Amino acid sequence: MPIQNYQLFERISGMYDVKVPASVTEALQLIKEDDDKVKTYGAEYGVELANTLLQGGAPGVHFFTMNLEQAVCSISRQIGGIDRRLSWQKGQACSLSANCEEEVRPIFWANRPHSYMERSAAWDEYPNGRWGDSRSPAYGEVRISTMYHGTKEERRRAWGVCPGRPEDINETFARYIEGVVLRIPWCVTALAQETSPLRTTLQRFNRAGFLTINSQPALNCIESSDPSGWGPPNGYVYQKAYLEFFCSPERFEELRESFSTFGNLTYHAIDAQGTAHSNCCNVNAVTWGVFPGREILQPTVVDPESFIAWRQEAFELWKVWGTIYDKSSVSRALLDKIRSTYWLVNVVDNDFVKGSTTHDGFGSIYEIVDGLIVDGPCVCHDDLAARE
Repeated sequence: MPIQNYQLFERISGMYDVKVPASVTEALQLIKEDDDKVKTYGAEYGVELANTLLQGGAPGVHFFTMNLEQAVCSISRQIGGIDRRLSWQKGQACSLSANCEEEVRPIFWANRPHSYMERSAAWDEYPNGRWGDSRSPAYGEVRISTMYHGTKEERRRAWGVCPGRPEDINETFARYIEGVVLRIPWCVTALAQETSPLRTTLQRFNRAGFLTINSQPALNCIESSDPSGWGPPNGYVYQKAYLEFFCSPERFEELRESFSTFGNLTYHAIDAQGTAHSNCCNVNAVTWGVFPGREILQPTVVDPESFIAWRQEAFELWKVWGTIYDKSSVSRALLDKIRSTYWLVNVVDNDFVKGSTTHDGFGSIYEIVDGLIVDGPCVCHDDLAARE
């Protein structure tokens, strides 16, 4: 049972006369007044203990959650307990086996893989490229946790002490792209290696009000052993340029009017209330690979139904940010307004051949967004600072 807080740890260890290693007692004595640090230590020690048992020949590990499952899920991810063999992180070795049941995933959870794992952990079968009704309980309950982002104080230092304007939020997103901010609610890890050439472009987009949470450049026949590749050796991989972001209603209207001039771009857009617009109703493969002795693999897709399911989680994550500020503060009001009025948009450049050779792999996605930025900034919100 993971250590959740010091009082519970003392009570249970005393109740059952558990002999606690001196190193654990000493470590907890230093942090016993800080519940967040105790939880973090408990998870780290749980990983260490579970790995020791498994490496020593134990057939498995039994966890007691006490209705506090987040710590157990965190430990399981780190020891591989709920890991599955299909990875969005294509820069890492992908260990897809010939009999792997799960061969396709929607791209939207690429930067929150733990969430997708938890929401689909009980599935008996995995879709082969087409997901069902987004309202289906099969998608699992949305459970938003702050444990991946640190204490409120740590998050406030990283995301802004008291943001009062949309530009302050834009800057936090840009600082994540720069690597100054280590994580934001939609991205619990550092930027993927394949996205590194896009850093300058993404910083510019974010500062202009296109708040990016997921992206990939186009690739055309890259060896699977390349740092941007994935999968078994001696293969070749392909992908379409992809960008997902939040933007204001004004920005979205400008963008929507521009799509008609870019026939190779498809998009989906949705707001917090579920109002949606799109120019494509089909599942769109955005990553695929060709490997010796295998059928073509297409592990990543843009699926309209999954995007609707992802919408609820994506907008709820604004609350993770908002909870670090007082309810009556300008910062809380700003984040609430962004959550209730902004659009979540994904765009795919389907011409991966031309796209891979222009604008660092962003192709026409760069051109449509850059055109709006060049035309001048868009006034997105009233000045909420007056409400201080």
